Amino acid sequence: MHTGKVFEYLGSKRPILAVAGAPGVIAELLDETKAGIHVGSEARLREYLIEAYADFAATGTSPTR
Repeated sequence: MHTGKVFEYLGSKRPILAVAGAPGVIAELLDETKAGIHVGSEARLREYLIEAYADFAATGTSPTR
């Protein structure tokens, strides 16, 4: 089951960063739509943020994955 809020996030057409809990339907949705990423650990969050910032610095756009 998806909450209504996730559809608002998808409609914004901005990368979604889901942080918390075990992967579930939201992680699957983000993976299928390429609309964002779910991170399950502090280490993976740090890694993603460093990668995302490097991509933004190089291209001027926000990555989705």
